[in-house]
Amino acid sequence: TSTALHIFAITNRCNQNCVYCQAKAPGSRLDGIMNIETGKKAVEIAMQSPSQYLTFEFQGGEPLLNFGVILEMIKYSKELNTRYNKDIEYTIVTNLIALDNDKLKALIDNNVSICTSLDGCELVHNQNRKLLSGTGTYEKVKNAIGIVRAAGRHIGAIETTTKFSLRYPEEIDDEYVNSNLDGIFLRPLTPL
Repeated sequence: TSTALHIFAITNRCNQNCVYCQAKAPGSRLDGIMNIETGKKAVEIAMQSPSQYLTFEFQGGEPLLNFGVILEMIKYSKELNTRYNKDIEYTIVTNLIALDNDKLKALIDNNVSICTSLDGCELVHNQNRKLLSGTGTYEKVKNAIGIVRAAGRHIGAIETTTKFSLRYPEEIDDEYVNSNLDGIFLRPLTPL
């Protein structure tokens, strides 16, 4: 089989300070940002996949902090696709903190699927996912999820489990059920 999923790490800049952040590993530069030339080259490489069905996933850090490059990459992939004739799905994994009406409209206009991080109930989420100032992000994320839904868009969520989270499995499950999230991603644990 050929590669269908192409993950583009748009930036490792972020507006949060999560307890499990991989970008904070020793030796990591925290000011990295993909420029448009690199973004276009990444799209060119991805378009060469023999797979008919491609998914272009934009991640970070926080990808909304480099949103202009995302839009240029989508535009460029559509231009190239007149030659390749692929079925391309676009998705973004974002903490939603930098989402505004213009960005949401652009995501909708380009049919970009949206996925966010929700680590569970307010207590768990705020323990794991704080702004750089140290303030929890639960309310901001819940409000943004509501805004995305009010715009008529489905939104997915990813939960990251920490030692702290393990004390609250029912509360995490209840948060997903009460938030009307129709799925939860399960992945192997990564020792960080």
